[in-house]
Amino acid sequence: MSVSSGVGTVQSPDGHRKLTQWVVNNNGFFHSDLEIVHHASKGYYAIVRDGKELKAQTRVASCPVAVALSVLNVLNVEPFSNHGTKFPDRFLRRYQEAPDVLQTFFLMEQYLLGEKSWWSPYIQTLPTIEDVDNLQYEAEADAAWVRGTNLEVAFASQRQKWHHQLEEANVLLQGLEWENAKSGKYSQELYRWASTIFGSRSFTSQVLHGTTPADLASRIGRYHPNHSMLKKLFEDRFAVLLPLMDVLNHKPAARVEWQGEHDLVALQILEDYTSGQEVFNNYGPRDNEGLLMSYGFVLEDNVFEHVLISINAHPGTPLEATRSWPKDERSNDSFNCYIFDVNHPIVEEAKYLERALFSYDLLDSISVMCANDRELQAMNDKQKTWMSSSLPNLFDDCRNYHETLAQIMRDSRARASRMEAADPARSHLDMRPQTQKQKNAQIYREKQISILRAAAGVCAFALLHACTDQTTSDLLLSMQMKLPELYSPNVESICTRLTCATRKNELFTAESLIELLPSPTANGVRLCLKNMNDAMQSAFSSPDAQPHEARVKTSMSITLSALCVSYRSGTQLSSRLSTWIQELISSYPPEDSNWNYVPPPGPYSPDEEPPAALTAMLEAQSNVIEAVGSDSAARNWLEPKMICWGWNVMEEETIRVPIEIERFVSEAPEQVEGQTGFLMYCKQG
Repeated sequence: MSVSSGVGTVQSPDGHRKLTQWVVNNNGFFHSDLEIVHHASKGYYAIVRDGKELKAQTRVASCPVAVALSVLNVLNVEPFSNHGTKFPDRFLRRYQEAPDVLQTFFLMEQYLLGEKSWWSPYIQTLPTIEDVDNLQYEAEADAAWVRGTNLEVAFASQRQKWHHQLEEANVLLQGLEWENAKSGKYSQELYRWASTIFGSRSFTSQVLHGTTPADLASRIGRYHPNHSMLKKLFEDRFAVLLPLMDVLNHKPAARVEWQGEHDLVALQILEDYTSGQEVFNNYGPRDNEGLLMSYGFVLEDNVFEHVLISINAHPGTPLEATRSWPKDERSNDSFNCYIFDVNHPIVEEAKYLERALFSYDLLDSISVMCANDRELQAMNDKQKTWMSSSLPNLFDDCRNYHETLAQIMRDSRARASRMEAADPARSHLDMRPQTQKQKNAQIYREKQISILRAAAGVCAFALLHACTDQTTSDLLLSMQMKLPELYSPNVESICTRLTCATRKNELFTAESLIELLPSPTANGVRLCLKNMNDAMQSAFSSPDAQPHEARVKTSMSITLSALCVSYRSGTQLSSRLSTWIQELISSYPPEDSNWNYVPPPGPYSPDEEPPAALTAMLEAQSNVIEAVGSDSAARNWLEPKMICWGWNVMEEETIRVPIEIERFVSEAPEQVEGQTGFLMYCKQG
């Protein structure tokens, strides 16, 4: 590591010269071969001086703890001094576990102190209240460009949070006779400014590793009076402002090393820089949503981009129950759910396609919400979710996984469509973003839509892979021709590179399910279904009015009934079918009234009315038996209890997919209508 002495040339107003001198006078450092320059769109940043160069392993700046600013200053934890700003003890105790509130009020107080504040040289170089206001998307001309995106909700949630924090804490300080609270000096605009400064310019408390408070938070300081308080702060992490060091802009690939020492925090570059080059810091993996909210800019090719999916565990739901179970180590603290960009580093490390774009919590949460009774029972018995038991290994039973992917596909497409519908540039063809702020929002929106569309395409590929025996290249070509809206080069790239966790020929349409049966049984089922559908037409308004859903469910119900009766009567079945029907009989005993219950004849109250297709099947049953004649096997398939058993098992085990998936693999795609398709999972033997 090389360190050059002296103060770097500051090509900026007097404020930054004073800031640099202040930091250096307090034993800080700013490399003499760096200069701070200003650009209208970038603000202040650091470059290598003309004719100079900086080698890797060079320390470029250091910030002494004497000038750092964080909750440690608010609490006056040595050597972080509050420099005379001592809030009432009751206020400090009330917000000890909310360091963001404490340090925001502390920074507001320093702002109001003006030149009397110890941090005045630093505060005078910070963005102004007006600058921070300009980052917001509150004006209608700007709000339109984030409408329909997560940013719209995030900005609103942030404003609400700040308003609540200020109101509550201000009331407490007023009651404690704190002057600036009593006089109304803590305005909403000032609170937003202070919160944004910490949100946009701070570093995580990890940079304080090696300083005295960090040591006291570790086992070294376990006997110190402040150990518990500091341990909690450092475990939860808090924001730290490091004057002058925050002048370096963010670059995701920048190679730097933070060095915490007893009384300072230093930054060392790990790559060479030449004359005139901008020297960057690395803020870590930041997505564009976070960058836009905190810093006011986005990166067009941000590999860390993702879409946040909000999933609430409502009281009394299975999802709420599972979140009280022992937590899987892959789950994050807040159960946040993400869909990642195809170039995200997490995706690059993935082994299986279905796992690549989706965070563990997303798969896990939707898996629980999609679980049938059999799967919920298995989870309750183990106190472990389906995903927690199965990932990262290959699944023994993929039904729930396919259902999860189908739901993600539907949701991704719906989200993308809503974002597109709310896009001003799409709804008003002559409308284009006018300011850099609006351009940033449009870049963010387009990337979010791209991520969601790629997610839908990957889910479609995975589901179709389980429906066919086509090679990857043939399947992608078929998708490109038949489902162009779900195909893209990004989808092709990731589907070609990664292996599917699920297997081929596991999902079946109603017709292909019948083909698994022995020929005599399959032919009998087809004849039975023809007569059943003919007899059921009277239940619908016209011969062509029987909906696709009713036809599919009727077919699958009769097929399951036939399979169960055939197995129990000793019909020779394939190993695959024998294993499958044994598992179904075990999970859904045909003699159990929960599964074979026959609804009595109507009329029904609105909340008790059975499905129309099931009612039509039961009403047509006697006519169909007459039509199939003396075929005793078919007569047994059509027993009302077996019809109802087959129906209930079908409802539990069927996978509901976007209609395009069933249509893609159907032998008669023109007959596949509606919004939802239906496939049956039968795992490989």
